[in-house]
Parts: sequence; C-alpha cells; structure tokens
Amino acid sequence: VNSEFMRNNVVTWYRLNRDKVVVIPNGVNLKMFTESNDRIVLDGDPSILYVGHLSRLKGVDILIRAISKLSSDLPNVKLHLVGNGNAPTFAALSKKEGIEKCVIFHDWAKPSKIPSYYKSADICVFPSRHEGFGIVILEAMASGIPVIASDIPSFREIVSDGIDGRLFKSQNVDSLSKEVIALYRDPCLREEFGRNALEKVKKYSWEKIAEKYISLYEY
Repeated sequence: VNSEFMRNNVVTWYRLNRDKVVVIPNGVNLKMFTESNDRIVLDGDPSILYVGHLSRLKGVDILIRAISKLSSDLPNVKLHLVGNGNAPTFAALSKKEGIEKCVIFHDWAKPSKIPSYYKSADICVFPSRHEGFGIVILEAMASGIPVIASDIPSFREIVSDGIDGRLFKSQNVDSLSKEVIALYRDPCLREEFGRNALEKVKKYSWEKIAEKYISLYEY
C-alpha cells in the first residue's frame, strides 16, 4: 500500500497480519518538475493553483468557498483549477459565491504541461476530504511551490506542518482561508517551505521508490 493510512485500513478491512502489509509510497519524477523552467501566465495576486479531478471528494467546493471568504482581504486573488470533472457544478458555485471572475477553469492538461502550471503559481492548495496518498503534493513540492493541504491522515504523512507546508483543518473554510492569507503575506515563509519541500521530496524519487520494491521482492 502507498501510505500508513491505507495500511491501517487494509489491516482492519481484511483482518490481516499488520506485518504482512508493507508501505511503499508513490514516487515522483524529480527531474520533470525540479528542472522545469517553463512558465505560463497565471493571473492573480496571489495565484492559487489546484491540480486534480474536479469533485466534491477532492474538496473543490471547500476551496471555492475559501477563496470567496478571503477575496475581501485579497481582492486580486485568482484560483486556477487544472483538471476535468464536474466543472459546471463548481462554476455555478463560483457564481453563487459572487467570485466567478476569480475562478479560472483550465480543463485537463497534458502531463508535459503540468510542471509549467506548478512553476507559475504562488501557492498550491489540496483540500481533499479523503485520499489514499497525494501525488499532486509531491509534484508541487518537487516544483518548489509552497503547499497548503487538508489535515487528513495521508497528507500528514507527506506534509510537515509549519516546516515544508501548511495543513488546515479538514473541510473548514475559515481555516483554509486564513492559511492562504497568512502564507501569501509572508513571502519569506513561502520560500522556506519551498526549499524544505525540495529537500524532503528527494526521498520520493522513483529511483528510491524502486529500491524499496526491489528490497521487498528480494526479502
């Protein structure tokens, strides 16, 4: 399984011997993200980026409501949603919240284009209600971009709160909006998170993850 969270679930669901379930996290192509210098224009000050499926499970509604709440403090904010899914529902929610001009839908993007989005954003936010892991968090970290993520078990395994990113109270719009405002207003902290994230994400390189698989097979 790819996280301790999933190991706990599998052991419980299937009544397995815990020692028989091994955790090997997903990896990330470090070179693809760390060495990318491509940039695209992402409007907004700040520009907030979300990458992933557009669904309620992923917390897109929470993110939109948080942007609505903080828009009076950050009137030039723009939320960029990259991915496909139930876009009409979230477009309607943006309109209902009165921030349709602040939310930009980019649809699905080719994998080769994704690093450009990360490199061009000020902050990446991942507000999922539930996840087994969080590959997009690794991608943002490998891009050196500060991350704000929901405080769910699998994300806590990746993000060290206050060291290489921030965790907000899961499903709490107020908590998320406050974290975005605080991080935007502290550029030094954003840089520190980016540096620390780049260092941490090295252990998730596919080379190191492959070694774990080989070690397991040879055990």
